[in-house]
Amino acid sequence: MELNWLPKLQLLTCNSWMDSKDQYPLSFGYVPQLCNLRLINTGTTLHKTIKLSDFLDNAIIRQLDLDFQSGSIWIQPEAPRQLSPLLQNLQTVILRHIHDECDLSWTMFFLEAAPLLKKMTIGVWSHICYEYEEDELKEYDNVWQQIITHEYSRKWETPDDFKHYNLSALVIKGFQAEERFMMRYIKRVMKAAVNLERVSLLDSGTCGVCNFYPSKGYPRTEEERHLTTKQISEWRSSLIDVKIGQPSVTVVP
Repeated sequence: MELNWLPKLQLLTCNSWMDSKDQYPLSFGYVPQLCNLRLINTGTTLHKTIKLSDFLDNAIIRQLDLDFQSGSIWIQPEAPRQLSPLLQNLQTVILRHIHDECDLSWTMFFLEAAPLLKKMTIGVWSHICYEYEEDELKEYDNVWQQIITHEYSRKWETPDDFKHYNLSALVIKGFQAEERFMMRYIKRVMKAAVNLERVSLLDSGTCGVCNFYPSKGYPRTEEERHLTTKQISEWRSSLIDVKIGQPSVTVVP
């Protein structure tokens, strides 16, 4: 779809697109007021990986909402030299339904490319409802795992001296204290975001279709919450608010 001339467009949602290794689902022409973009898609290796520096073209947005539907990560991390001109006004990033086997370090490229970013929300979720028999489900899962496993190991190396001065809030939904990669990621963000004020750790909630509850390592007792809060607070010499609370809604895949 080509958005050639939409001078009053402010909010755009694209909910899933056909697989193509050659084309992006959208192209932007004259969209001077576009400030809120949401993309939703269950990615596979058959989908073209989106380079935001190419995809956004001349659209300079303030809020970016990406929903990966527990599939492949279809965004290509990029160096700030290419991406910063298009993310110079970005203030909010929401990354939904990242598979819980996926390393989160790649999300740091948003911090590096968006100096005005104030809030980053990350949702971890791996459960998908199927209407198959048990044997069919196992076969489907095996194929799906082969398709997206290589994406889960995606890494991003942030310079040790990198500092971000505007991020004030980090929210992680689907937090599991027993997962070391999550704790390492929080520590990494805190090191870079020198003015971070709040870290909010939320439970994953339940599936709105089958009531499946995937989160097993969420701190529930006072002792578990105290230990988690204490560990995170020790990573900063200045005061930081660590909030551990329940989500208010269920998750609908």
